[in-house]
Amino acid sequence: MFTFDKELKLKMADKIIILFCYFLLLVDSLNGFLIQNNIPIPVSLLYKNLFIGFVLIRVLRQQKEMTDIYLILLYVAVLVFSYGFHASGLALGPTLVHLIKFLTTIILYKYFKNLITEHGWPVFPYLSRIFVINGVVLMGSILLGPFGLGYRQYGESFSFRGFFYAGNELSGAFLIIAPFLLYLFLYTRKKITNYYYLLCILLMAVGVLIGTKTGLIAIFLSIIYVHRTYFLQKKQVSLAHKVAAPLIKVLMVVILVAVTANYIQESGSWSRWEYLYSKGGLSELIFSSRDRYWSVEKIEFLEAGVFDKFLGLGGARTVEMDVHDTLLNYGYLGLCVVYGFFALLFWRAFRAKRFTPFFKLVLFVDGMFIMASTLSGHLIFSGTSNTFIALINAFIFFNHITDKTNEKESTVTV
Repeated sequence: MFTFDKELKLKMADKIIILFCYFLLLVDSLNGFLIQNNIPIPVSLLYKNLFIGFVLIRVLRQQKEMTDIYLILLYVAVLVFSYGFHASGLALGPTLVHLIKFLTTIILYKYFKNLITEHGWPVFPYLSRIFVINGVVLMGSILLGPFGLGYRQYGESFSFRGFFYAGNELSGAFLIIAPFLLYLFLYTRKKITNYYYLLCILLMAVGVLIGTKTGLIAIFLSIIYVHRTYFLQKKQVSLAHKVAAPLIKVLMVVILVAVTANYIQESGSWSRWEYLYSKGGLSELIFSSRDRYWSVEKIEFLEAGVFDKFLGLGGARTVEMDVHDTLLNYGYLGLCVVYGFFALLFWRAFRAKRFTPFFKLVLFVDGMFIMASTLSGHLIFSGTSNTFIALINAFIFFNHITDKTNEKESTVTV
C-alpha cells in the first residue's frame, strides 16, 4: 500500500509528501482523541506544519510558473503592512493564521498540478489512494460514534463526528471525498456491482450520522449525480440495465428516505431544525442564526474607512459563513482573491472537458463546495478540506487523449 513503483521515478520529497497526505485525517482524529482526554499535544498542528513545509520547499525547488507564488507574497506583504501599521497590530497574528489555511490550498494545488503534469497517469493510483485511505478513516471514525466513541455533533443528539474536533471542517472534507470515491469506483471498475451499492449505503450512513445539513445534502446529490454522469458518458447501456436501473434507484431512494427521515426524527436533528424554523422561518433554518451574526458584524465593516473596506478588518473574525468571513477579514480585495481563485478552478475544469474524464466531477464538487461555503463556515479557511479540494481540482490534468495507454494501465488498490 505504501510502496512506489520504481519505474515512476518519483523524487523522495514527492514520496514523503504523498505519504503525509495518506494520514491527514488519521492524525486529525488522533488530535481530537487527545483533546477529548485532556492531553495537550497539538499533533495535528505539528504534522500539518511539517507537511506544508515540505510542500512549499518542493514547489520552490520546482521553479515552474512562479508568478502566482510572487503574487501571494505580495498580497501577504500588503496585509502585513495594513494590519501592522494602519490597523491594530494585534490583528496580524490571528489574521495570518486564518489566511494561511486558504493560501495553503493554492500552494497544494500548484504542487499537485506540477506533479501530475510531470508524471501523468502512472501517479494516478497513488494520488487516488489519498482519497481512499482518508475516506476509510473518515467513515470508520463516524461509524464508531453510535458505539460511544468520539464526539457527538450537537450536544446529546444522536449525531456524531468521530474523534474529529471541528464538525464543519469534517463536513467539508466529506463533501469532497464522498463523490470522488463513488466516481473512482465506477471509473476504475467500469460497471456497477453490489459493492458499489454497499459503498453508497455506507456513505449515506456516514452522511446521516454526521447530522449536518451539508453532509446530508452532499451525499444525496453525490449518489444521484455520479451515477447519472457515469452512464451519460457510456456510449452503450444494456437493455436490462435501462429497465432495472430506474426501478432499483427508486427503491433505494424510498428506503433511504424512509430510514433517513426516521433517524433524523429519533436523533434530535429534526427537533433542532423545527426549533430553528419556528424561531425565524426558512432563513433561520438555512443559516442557523449566522445571518444574525453577520447583521451585527457588518455594521463595523460598513462604518470603516475606505482603506479598511478594501483590505479588511482582520482579526480572524467569523460569522460562520465563509463569504462574509472573507469580506470582514480581507475586504473587497480579499473577496476577489479568494473567489477569483475558485473561479479560475471552474474555468480550468470547464476548458479541460475534452481532455480529462474528471471535469464533470470537479465542476460538481467545486459547485457544492462554494455553495456550502456561502451557507456555513470553515470550508475555504479549513486545515482539513484544503488538501482534498486542491487535489481533486488538480485531477483535471490527467489527460486521457495524450496518455491513453497509461490511463488504461492505472489501477487503484488499497
